[in-house]
Amino acid sequence: MQNLVKSLCLLAFSVNVYGIDKEILNHLSTDKQWLKLLTVYDGQIPKVTDGAFLLTAKNEFSSLNELNATLESFSMPTPEDINQHGQCRYPARYTFLERKLDFKKLGIEKVVCPEYSQFTDVNEQNQLSLVFATGFLGNPASYYGHLLLNVNQKNKADLDKASINFGADVPANEGILAYIVKGIDGSYDSSFTTQPFFYHFNNYNETEHRDLWEYPIALAPEQSELVLAHLWELINVDFQYFFFNRNCAYFMARAIELVLDEDIIEDTKLWVGPQEVIQKLHSSSSKGLPVLGPVKYHPSRQTRLYQRFASLNDTEKKKVKQIALAPEELTLQSLAHMELDAKYRIIDTLIDYYQFVRDKENKQDSNNIYYKNAVMLRYQLPIAAASQDFHSNNAPALGRGISRSYIGFNNLGTIIGVRPSYYDALDASYGHIKHAELKMGEFEIIIDSGKVNLYSVTLLSIESIKQNYTSLPGDENSSWFLTVGGEQETIDCSNCLMPKVELGKGISYTYSKSNLALSGFATAGFKSDNLESNGLFAGAQLKGSWLISDTFSAVATLNHKHFLSNTASTLLQIEQRTALTQTADLRLSWSHDFKIDDSKFSLNIGYYW
Repeated sequence: MQNLVKSLCLLAFSVNVYGIDKEILNHLSTDKQWLKLLTVYDGQIPKVTDGAFLLTAKNEFSSLNELNATLESFSMPTPEDINQHGQCRYPARYTFLERKLDFKKLGIEKVVCPEYSQFTDVNEQNQLSLVFATGFLGNPASYYGHLLLNVNQKNKADLDKASINFGADVPANEGILAYIVKGIDGSYDSSFTTQPFFYHFNNYNETEHRDLWEYPIALAPEQSELVLAHLWELINVDFQYFFFNRNCAYFMARAIELVLDEDIIEDTKLWVGPQEVIQKLHSSSSKGLPVLGPVKYHPSRQTRLYQRFASLNDTEKKKVKQIALAPEELTLQSLAHMELDAKYRIIDTLIDYYQFVRDKENKQDSNNIYYKNAVMLRYQLPIAAASQDFHSNNAPALGRGISRSYIGFNNLGTIIGVRPSYYDALDASYGHIKHAELKMGEFEIIIDSGKVNLYSVTLLSIESIKQNYTSLPGDENSSWFLTVGGEQETIDCSNCLMPKVELGKGISYTYSKSNLALSGFATAGFKSDNLESNGLFAGAQLKGSWLISDTFSAVATLNHKHFLSNTASTLLQIEQRTALTQTADLRLSWSHDFKIDDSKFSLNIGYYW
């Protein structure tokens, strides 16, 4: 009955609102910016799934009906909680319509909204900034990195300002497999939320050791006002979450697109990544000016430690290692023979080291005591500027596209492949993790003697390499990999594809300023064209990854498998990549199968998009 009355009132109201010409209303209701305010990005259906966000019943929704209902809500009497008034709930709609219509003539008086006013008390310039967090391979939700929008509020320190996050509403005890399945099939709700930036900074920078890159969004004040108002409307409003293309990157991009001349995300795109959004905004303009301003780098605790340690000379490194093994030796007396600048560098490195390895929640962790001791010693030295300027050339906006298509050949035929996302050890670069790998959905077809076959499939391939750059206690070098997909039974076959799952656990060491990584893994898995136990195997893998320069990289892998059927195979593979341009590369590969004593050479040219 209530919905019927609501629909009848809406019908009567939509005939003529405040005497506004119907043509004006119809035109406004199809305005691209108005549709985006309703989260209608493509077609006629809002992306929002939260019924409380819309003022019209789901079966009565149209952009015109919602426009009429919005205007009506702006003139409603002030409720007991003024923050629930239509103007306070929908400040972006109010701003948009006020710029299009004469509210004074229509008798719509502005309402003061205390909570919204406090939230939007921002600096006149650069009211918003976009933060990119590098990927974290310990959590599927963070594989591709993450985006935050910081609200640069007045009279607040950087870490106290509000930070807007978008993420899936995942139950606290949800398992990784359940998260992946539900994230892919759209079983989760998701929403924008807001917390102080300190919360995210501490989690990403300190706990997960992820670098942060903060880009001011250089919009005109009236544009920033509209984006910020729209985000206010969307906080705690439910959307359907899809891991690949309705994620933080998609919805953050849609919010910023509200005021841009062109869309940066296609609604039909099957995958959308945070780095892709940064790159597209970096190359976009608004009113003839770049959308993103100069980046501010927030190095993780791990990066800070590694850069400090790298800046030490051999004597200073030796002293840091000596104290890390015997913390009671950290005294001013033990450093008395050193110059003042060396004391600064050693103590600052140890402060970052103890911050890196300590368990902040465990008061019994002795590293907390050592950390406090190092800080107290630093205060006893004469006042001086920080001993290290942190830097990185790994800015995500400068990177290549996240997808790669390629064509090439090997001994057997012509290869055509597509890797939707994201990177491997050969092309890990801007915004990626050195020597690591994260690939999803890659497949290859081969044209052999006029026949077309599926040559390989990689549903998921993750390789996490811990660098252990300092060799200090607690600087872990444990590494692991997981591959799920399908590959040929042997390298001399093009039509014998079989499923494969392989898991490896091991250690890694890095050299030459972390540009060379050597890893060893114990492996186990399954590879067979049937489900019989003979497909189970255990083995070992040795791998070397060398980032020679920005142009050249190489990877060598020796993989031995021993099957339950008492057969074995050993494969040596050497790959080399040459970056031709930012969007193109050339790859050479040579493999040798010791079981069949046969080799394979391949070459392909790839394009990043």
